[in-house]
Amino acid sequence: MILGLVGYSGHMGQTVLNLAKKDKAFSQEVVAWDRKKGSFSRDIIPDVVIDFSLPASLEALVPWIQKNKTPWVSGVTGYDDAQLGLLKSLKVGPLFWASNMSLGIYYMRKSLELLATWPDVDVSLVDIHHKRKIDAPSGTALTLKESVLKSNSSLDVQISSQRVGEVIGVHELGFFNGFEQITIKHEALSRDLFAQGALNISKWIVNKESRFYEMEDYFQEVSHK
Repeated sequence: MILGLVGYSGHMGQTVLNLAKKDKAFSQEVVAWDRKKGSFSRDIIPDVVIDFSLPASLEALVPWIQKNKTPWVSGVTGYDDAQLGLLKSLKVGPLFWASNMSLGIYYMRKSLELLATWPDVDVSLVDIHHKRKIDAPSGTALTLKESVLKSNSSLDVQISSQRVGEVIGVHELGFFNGFEQITIKHEALSRDLFAQGALNISKWIVNKESRFYEMEDYFQEVSHK
Protein backbone atom coordinates (compact mmCIF):
# COMPACT_ATOMS: atom_id res chain seq x y z
CA MET A 1 0.00 0.00 0.00
CA ILE A 2 1.05 3.58 -0.60
CA LEU A 3 0.85 5.49 2.67
CA GLY A 4 -0.13 9.14 2.92
CA LEU A 5 1.16 11.11 5.90
CA VAL A 6 -0.30 14.31 7.31
CA GLY A 7 2.13 15.85 9.77
CA TYR A 8 5.00 14.26 7.85
CA SER A 9 7.75 16.48 9.30
CA GLY A 10 6.67 16.20 12.95
CA HIS A 11 8.08 13.78 15.53
CA MET A 12 5.17 11.36 15.11
CA GLY A 13 5.15 11.66 11.33
CA GLN A 14 8.83 10.78 11.13
CA THR A 15 8.38 7.87 13.54
CA VAL A 16 5.54 6.49 11.40
CA LEU A 17 7.67 6.94 8.27
CA ASN A 18 10.63 5.02 9.72
CA LEU A 19 8.47 2.10 10.85
CA ALA A 20 6.48 1.99 7.60
CA LYS A 21 9.70 1.57 5.61
CA LYS A 22 10.38 -1.64 7.57
CA ASP A 23 6.85 -3.00 7.05
CA LYS A 24 6.34 -5.10 3.89
CA ALA A 25 2.66 -4.15 3.82
CA PHE A 26 3.61 -0.62 2.76
CA SER A 27 5.29 0.68 -0.37
CA GLN A 28 8.63 2.43 0.00
CA GLU A 29 6.90 5.41 -1.59
CA VAL A 30 5.27 7.49 1.14
CA VAL A 31 3.52 10.73 0.15
CA ALA A 32 3.33 13.80 2.36
CA TRP A 33 0.46 16.25 2.66
CA ASP A 34 1.22 19.53 0.91
CA ARG A 35 -0.59 22.37 2.69
CA LYS A 36 -0.10 24.81 -0.20
CA LYS A 37 -1.65 22.42 -2.74
CA GLY A 38 -4.35 21.13 -0.43
CA SER A 39 -3.43 17.63 -1.56
CA PHE A 40 -0.66 15.08 -1.36
CA SER A 41 2.72 15.50 -3.01
CA ARG A 42 3.28 14.28 -6.56
CA ASP A 43 -0.49 14.03 -7.14
CA ILE A 44 -0.51 10.43 -5.89
CA ILE A 45 -3.67 9.15 -4.19
CA PRO A 46 -2.49 7.00 -1.27
CA ASP A 47 -4.21 3.75 -0.31
CA VAL A 48 -4.51 4.82 3.32
CA VAL A 49 -3.73 8.02 5.23
CA ILE A 50 -2.31 8.52 8.73
CA ASP A 51 -2.84 11.95 10.26
CA PHE A 52 -0.73 13.15 13.17
CA SER A 53 -1.09 16.87 12.46
CA LEU A 54 -2.80 19.62 14.47
CA PRO A 55 -6.52 20.34 15.00
CA ALA A 56 -6.23 23.50 12.90
CA SER A 57 -5.45 21.37 9.82
CA LEU A 58 -8.85 19.67 9.78
CA GLU A 59 -10.71 22.33 7.78
CA ALA A 60 -8.21 22.07 4.92
CA LEU A 61 -8.26 18.26 4.97
CA VAL A 62 -12.04 17.76 4.84
CA PRO A 63 -12.50 18.58 1.10
CA TRP A 64 -9.84 16.02 0.17
CA ILE A 65 -11.36 13.38 2.45
CA GLN A 66 -14.81 13.97 0.98
CA LYS A 67 -13.55 13.80 -2.59
CA ASN A 68 -11.31 10.73 -2.36
CA LYS A 69 -12.99 8.58 0.32
CA THR A 70 -9.58 7.11 1.20
CA PRO A 71 -9.29 5.13 4.46
CA TRP A 72 -8.18 7.62 7.10
CA VAL A 73 -6.51 7.02 10.47
CA SER A 74 -6.26 10.05 12.77
CA GLY A 75 -4.32 10.33 16.00
CA VAL A 76 -4.75 14.09 16.27
CA THR A 77 -5.36 15.33 19.80
CA GLY A 78 -6.86 18.62 20.87
CA TYR A 79 -9.98 18.55 18.68
CA ASP A 80 -12.88 20.50 20.16
CA ASP A 81 -16.39 19.02 20.16
CA ALA A 82 -17.31 20.69 16.86
CA GLN A 83 -14.22 19.35 15.07
CA LEU A 84 -14.70 15.84 16.38
CA GLY A 85 -18.37 16.04 15.44
CA LEU A 86 -17.39 17.07 11.91
CA LEU A 87 -14.98 14.15 11.60
CA LYS A 88 -17.63 11.69 12.75
CA SER A 89 -20.20 13.09 10.33
CA LEU A 90 -18.18 12.76 7.11
CA LYS A 91 -19.28 9.17 6.26
CA VAL A 92 -17.03 9.01 3.18
CA GLY A 93 -14.87 5.92 3.45
CA PRO A 94 -13.67 4.17 6.60
CA LEU A 95 -12.44 6.79 9.06
CA PHE A 96 -10.75 6.07 12.40
CA TRP A 97 -9.91 8.41 15.25
CA ALA A 98 -8.42 7.80 18.69
CA SER A 99 -6.65 10.09 21.12
CA ASN A 100 -4.25 7.24 21.87
CA MET A 101 -3.60 4.13 19.75
CA SER A 102 -2.04 2.05 22.52
CA LEU A 103 -3.80 -1.18 23.44
CA GLY A 104 -2.36 -0.69 26.92
CA ILE A 105 -4.35 2.53 27.27
CA TYR A 106 -7.43 0.68 26.06
CA TYR A 107 -7.01 -1.97 28.79
CA MET A 108 -6.43 0.82 31.29
CA ARG A 109 -9.70 2.47 30.27
CA LYS A 110 -11.60 -0.75 30.90
CA SER A 111 -10.00 -1.02 34.36
CA LEU A 112 -11.03 2.56 35.14
CA GLU A 113 -14.65 1.81 34.29
CA LEU A 114 -14.62 -0.83 37.05
CA LEU A 115 -12.69 1.26 39.60
CA ALA A 116 -15.09 4.16 39.14
CA THR A 117 -17.89 2.04 40.66
CA TRP A 118 -16.00 1.93 44.00
CA PRO A 119 -18.27 3.58 46.62
CA ASP A 120 -17.27 6.93 48.15
CA VAL A 121 -14.20 7.31 45.96
CA ASP A 122 -12.23 10.41 44.99
CA VAL A 123 -10.20 10.41 41.77
CA SER A 124 -7.08 12.28 40.69
CA LEU A 125 -5.42 12.18 37.28
CA VAL A 126 -1.85 13.24 36.51
CA ASP A 127 -1.01 13.92 32.86
CA ILE A 128 2.69 14.41 31.98
CA HIS A 129 4.11 15.11 28.51
CA HIS A 130 7.13 16.76 26.88
CA LYS A 131 7.39 20.53 27.02
CA ARG A 132 6.48 21.00 23.33
CA LYS A 133 3.04 19.43 23.62
CA ILE A 134 0.44 22.13 23.09
CA ASP A 135 -2.82 20.67 24.39
CA ALA A 136 -3.30 20.38 28.15
CA PRO A 137 -4.95 18.26 29.38
CA SER A 138 -3.89 15.81 26.70
CA GLY A 139 -6.39 13.95 24.56
CA THR A 140 -5.44 10.75 26.36
CA ALA A 141 -6.12 12.35 29.76
CA LEU A 142 -9.55 13.49 28.60
CA THR A 143 -10.30 10.01 27.23
CA LEU A 144 -9.31 8.43 30.55
CA LYS A 145 -11.52 10.89 32.41
CA GLU A 146 -14.37 9.98 30.07
CA SER A 147 -13.89 6.30 30.92
CA VAL A 148 -14.21 7.08 34.64
CA LEU A 149 -17.32 9.19 34.15
CA LYS A 150 -18.88 6.51 31.95
CA SER A 151 -19.36 4.39 35.08
CA ASN A 152 -19.92 7.21 37.57
CA SER A 153 -20.90 10.58 36.13
CA SER A 154 -21.05 12.18 39.60
CA LEU A 155 -17.28 11.95 40.17
CA ASP A 156 -15.13 15.08 40.05
CA VAL A 157 -11.97 13.97 38.26
CA GLN A 158 -9.20 16.48 38.95
CA ILE A 159 -6.55 16.61 36.18
CA SER A 160 -3.06 17.92 36.83
CA SER A 161 -1.14 18.52 33.58
CA GLN A 162 2.63 18.92 33.49
CA ARG A 163 4.74 19.70 30.42
CA VAL A 164 8.38 18.95 31.17
CA GLY A 165 11.52 17.71 29.46
CA GLU A 166 11.18 14.96 26.86
CA VAL A 167 8.52 12.83 28.56
CA ILE A 168 6.60 10.93 25.87
CA GLY A 169 3.52 10.31 27.96
CA VAL A 170 2.68 9.35 31.55
CA HIS A 171 -0.86 9.05 32.89
CA GLU A 172 -1.53 8.10 36.50
CA LEU A 173 -4.88 7.87 38.24
CA GLY A 174 -5.37 7.60 41.99
CA PHE A 175 -8.57 6.27 43.58
CA PHE A 176 -9.04 7.19 47.26
CA ASN A 177 -11.89 6.18 49.56
CA GLY A 178 -10.50 7.21 52.96
CA PHE A 179 -9.32 3.76 54.00
CA GLU A 180 -7.58 2.53 50.86
CA GLN A 181 -5.86 3.82 47.74
CA ILE A 182 -5.47 2.25 44.32
CA THR A 183 -3.06 3.77 41.79
CA ILE A 184 -3.00 2.81 38.12
CA LYS A 185 -0.31 4.17 35.82
CA HIS A 186 0.56 3.98 32.12
CA GLU A 187 3.87 5.17 30.69
CA ALA A 188 4.74 5.28 27.01
CA LEU A 189 8.39 4.31 26.62
CA SER A 190 8.72 5.21 22.94
CA ARG A 191 6.80 7.04 20.20
CA ASP A 192 7.03 3.75 18.31
CA LEU A 193 4.11 2.63 20.47
CA PHE A 194 1.73 5.13 18.87
CA ALA A 195 3.24 4.95 15.38
CA GLN A 196 3.04 1.14 15.25
CA GLY A 197 -0.50 1.32 16.57
CA ALA A 198 -1.43 3.67 13.73
CA LEU A 199 0.19 1.39 11.14
CA ASN A 200 -1.57 -1.68 12.52
CA ILE A 201 -4.91 0.12 12.43
CA SER A 202 -4.17 1.31 8.87
CA LYS A 203 -3.74 -2.28 7.70
CA TRP A 204 -6.93 -3.25 9.52
CA ILE A 205 -9.15 -0.46 8.21
CA VAL A 206 -8.44 -0.55 4.46
CA ASN A 207 -11.13 -3.12 3.69
CA LYS A 208 -13.74 -1.86 6.14
CA GLU A 209 -17.08 -0.35 5.17
CA SER A 210 -17.58 3.40 5.12
CA ARG A 211 -18.23 4.64 8.65
CA PHE A 212 -16.52 6.12 11.69
CA TYR A 213 -14.41 3.75 13.80
CA GLU A 214 -12.91 4.03 17.28
CA MET A 215 -10.55 1.98 19.43
CA GLU A 216 -13.43 -0.16 20.69
CA ASP A 217 -14.11 -1.40 17.14
CA TYR A 218 -10.47 -2.27 16.52
CA PHE A 219 -9.94 -3.91 19.90
CA GLN A 220 -13.07 -6.06 19.73
CA GLU A 221 -11.90 -7.56 16.45
CA VAL A 222 -8.19 -8.05 17.07
CA SER A 223 -8.66 -9.35 20.63
CA HIS A 224 -10.64 -12.31 19.34
CA LYS A 225 -8.04 -13.48 16.85
